[in-house]
Amino acid sequence: MLQIHNIKDLSHPALRPYLEIRKDENQHGRGVFVAEGEKITRRLLESPLEVASLLLPDNMLDILGPLAEQRAEEIHVFVAPKKHLELMTGTSSFQGVTSVGRIPSKKTEAETIESVPPHRLFLAVDEIIGTENMGVIARNAAAFRADALVVGETCCSPWLRKAVRASLGAVFQIETLESDNLPKTLEQLRKCGMKIVAKHGQAS
Repeated sequence: MLQIHNIKDLSHPALRPYLEIRKDENQHGRGVFVAEGEKITRRLLESPLEVASLLLPDNMLDILGPLAEQRAEEIHVFVAPKKHLELMTGTSSFQGVTSVGRIPSKKTEAETIESVPPHRLFLAVDEIIGTENMGVIARNAAAFRADALVVGETCCSPWLRKAVRASLGAVFQIETLESDNLPKTLEQLRKCGMKIVAKHGQAS
């Protein structure tokens, strides 16, 4: 169900992620992520992830509205001229489309295994602190049909804005397991029957 708002002021609580779009720690703390651009927003709307809101220029409502209407959850849709949206967010883009989704609930190792088909392939990463690098890794993982991305505690989150953008929405297609202790997580996966193959890379 869509709740469509023509933006007249900035007091609506659902606008906060857009007003604080550069403050990734605030978004992650609220359990949400920001997706930028029509293509990535479309992929979010087509994914099983929960969508919280859309921020659209006037001309995009007829394009993305029908896709959003197919969703079961309530989605706030904020509409305004593109130049007003860019002033509000402090960012500029060709289309001016932005959306907010909810980060999936954290799963255990066993639950993650159970949520994907047999013949599972997981990719675990450590010490990836660049958000765009994390996004590219997620995109490559999806391209190689990995079922899950296991993110170690020394990594940035794959749900940060630039990571989501660099992934081109691929992070919506695979399970993510953010670990507080990567060696322990890998041991738990091994106990669940997964074979662990490790590769250590060092920059030259």
